[in-house]
Amino acid sequence: MKGEAASCLPNQSLALLQFKQSLSQGSRPLLSTWKNESDCCEWEGISCDHTTGFVTGVEIWNLRVQVSDPNSSLFQLSHLQSLDLSRNLVAGEILSRLSEFTHLTELSLSDCNLIGPIPESFKQLSNLTYLDLSRYRLSGEIPQGIVQKLHLDHNKLNGCFPDFGNEFSPLVDVDLSYNMLDGEIPLSIIRKLPHIELLDIQWNIITGTNGFSLFQNLRNLSYLDLSWNYLTVEFPKTVYVNHQATIFLHLEILYLVSCNIKGEFPWFLQNTKAVGELNLSHNNISGKVPTWVWRLPELRYLDLSHNKLDGFEEAVNINGSRNFDLPLMFNTSLSLYVSNNNIKGTIPSALFCNLLFLKHLHLSKNNLTGTIPDCLANLTGLDELDLSKNKLQGQRLICGSQSLSLIELSGNQFTGEMTRLLYNCSSNNMRVLDLSNNRLTGRFPDNWPTAFDELAVLDLSNNQLQGPIPEVYCNSSTPALQVLNLNDNKLVGRIPRNLSMCSELTVINLGNNELSDVFPFWLGHLDYLRVLALHSNKFHGTVSSSFSIKMFPSLLILDISRNQLKGHLLSILFQNFSSLMRKETNVGSKDPSYRSYSTYQQPLLLTIKGQSRVWKMITILTSIDLSNNLFTERIPEEIGALEELYSLNLSRNNLEGPIPRSFRQL
Repeated sequence: MKGEAASCLPNQSLALLQFKQSLSQGSRPLLSTWKNESDCCEWEGISCDHTTGFVTGVEIWNLRVQVSDPNSSLFQLSHLQSLDLSRNLVAGEILSRLSEFTHLTELSLSDCNLIGPIPESFKQLSNLTYLDLSRYRLSGEIPQGIVQKLHLDHNKLNGCFPDFGNEFSPLVDVDLSYNMLDGEIPLSIIRKLPHIELLDIQWNIITGTNGFSLFQNLRNLSYLDLSWNYLTVEFPKTVYVNHQATIFLHLEILYLVSCNIKGEFPWFLQNTKAVGELNLSHNNISGKVPTWVWRLPELRYLDLSHNKLDGFEEAVNINGSRNFDLPLMFNTSLSLYVSNNNIKGTIPSALFCNLLFLKHLHLSKNNLTGTIPDCLANLTGLDELDLSKNKLQGQRLICGSQSLSLIELSGNQFTGEMTRLLYNCSSNNMRVLDLSNNRLTGRFPDNWPTAFDELAVLDLSNNQLQGPIPEVYCNSSTPALQVLNLNDNKLVGRIPRNLSMCSELTVINLGNNELSDVFPFWLGHLDYLRVLALHSNKFHGTVSSSFSIKMFPSLLILDISRNQLKGHLLSILFQNFSSLMRKETNVGSKDPSYRSYSTYQQPLLLTIKGQSRVWKMITILTSIDLSNNLFTERIPEEIGALEELYSLNLSRNNLEGPIPRSFRQL
C-alpha cells in the first residue's frame, strides 16, 4: 500500500512567503494562492518532491515584478531543481548567488533586463541541462558547459561562432539568434554536436561559404535556421530520382532566408519527407517551382518570396497531357508565399484550386495577367489572398470562403462598379480589404455597414469611386476599424459622423476627393488617431473655434491643405498636439492589431519642401500641413513648442508675423 504524498515542509512554505513579501507588487494582487496554513505544494507555480516535501520547482514568470532582495529567502530552497523568473526584473545580486542551487537542472531568466557578461558562477551549476538567458543585454563570449538546451538569443554576444569545446557536446537545442557572432561555421560542428536537434543562428554576422552537406550527418536535426547572416549556402547540383536518401530524415523546419542561394530550386529537398516549414525567401533561386514540392506530405508553410522564379512546373504524362501532378490526398493546411518573383501568365488554376486546404496564398509583385480563377471560391479554408501589384483584370471577385480575413488586390487593373466587384462578398472575419490603385467606379454597396463589420483596414484609394461615404459599423462593443483610406476618388458629401465611435482608428485619409464639410472636431477624442489627412477637398469654415483641451492626443500627421478653411489660428489648436511635444512618439497604450498581418503596410503621400513622397506608416514622420487655405492673422508662437514636428507648411494663406524659432530651418 502506497503512503500518502508528503506535504510541503514548514520551512519551505515560510521561505516562499518571505520571498513573496520581497517582491515589488504594487497595488495589484500577486500570487494569490500563496497563503499561510495551506500546502505550498499546491500553490501556483510551485512543484515539490512528494516523498520528502522539499520544493523542487519555482515558476513565477511574466509577473513583471522586481526581484531584488540580495538575502532572498529563495536560497533557503536548497533542493530546487527548476527555477523560472522570466519576464521579471531580476537584480544582479540574485544572479550572482544562483550557483548556490547545486541541484539546479533548469534555469530560465529570459527577458529580465540584465546587463553584462554571463556570470562565471554559472559554471558551478554542474547539474544544469537547460539554460535560457534570452532577451538580455548580455555581452562577451559564450561560456562552455554541459547544458543540453542553451537559449541565448536576443543579446549582444560577440566573438567567433563557438566551437563548443574539445569534446563531444551534450547540446540538443542551441539558439544563438539575434546576436553579433561573427566568423565562419567551424567544420568540426558535426563531430562536436552529434545529438543536436535545434540550431538557430539567424541574425548574426556569420560569414563564409558552406555546402549544405555540412549538416547532413546531423542525424537528429529537426530545426535549422541560418537566415540573415552573410553566408553563402550551396546545394548539391543533382539528385538521383531513385536514390533513397537517408539524410535529414527528421528535418521539420528549415529557414535559409538571405543565404545567397543561386540557381534552380534545391532538388535534394524532395527527400526531406518530414519537412513542414520551408523558407527560402530573399535568395536568387531561378526557374520553376517543381511539382514534387506538392508531394511533401507534411508541408504546411512554404515561403519562396523575393527570388527569381518564373513559374510553376507542370508534369507531362505518358499520353502527353499536362497537369501539376498533385497527390491524391493533400490534406495539410498550407500557407504559400511566392511574392516578389518573375512569375508570368495566368494564375494556374489546375494547381491552386486543387490545394483544397490552402490557407494563405500570396502572389503579389509578379507579372500575373488574366482574371482570378472561379474555382478559388471552392477553397473554403482560404484565410488570406494577396494578389496585389500584378496585371490582373476583371469585374468580379471570388469570395467563396467565409473565413477570408485578408484580401489584397491593390495595384492591378480591375474595372467596373465596386458593387458588382464585391457581389456576394461578405465575411464576418474580414480584417483587411485593400482594393486600392485599380479602376473601380460607382458607389458603395447598400449592405456595406454590415457586410464587413469586423474590418480593421479598408483601403480603396486611387480609384474612381463616387457618391457619399456610407456610415461605418462601429460601436462601443465592436470598434474594429483602424485604418480608413479613401484617398484620390470622387467622393462627395460629409464625413460619416459615426466614425467617432470607431475608437481604434489610427489613420483617416480622405484626401483628394470632393467632400464638403466642416472640420471634423468630433474625431478629437479618438485616443489612437495618428494620421488625419483631409487635403484637396471642399472643407470650409473655421478650425480653431471647434477645438477644446485634450483633443487629438496622439496625432502625428495633420494635412488639411488645399481646402477653403478660414479664420485665425488660435493657440489652442497647437496646444492640443501633446504627442508632438514629447521626445517619443510611441503614443497610446496599444499597437494596432492590423499589424499582425506582416505583409500589410499603410502608405501615406506627404508633400515636404515641395516634393511629394510616399511614406510607410511603419517609419512614420511628423507633419502639419495647413497650406492653400484662407487662414489669416498671426502665426501662433505655440508652434515652437512642437519639438518633435518634422515638417510644417503654412504657405499660401494670409498669415503674418515671424516664423517660430524652432522651425526656421524647415
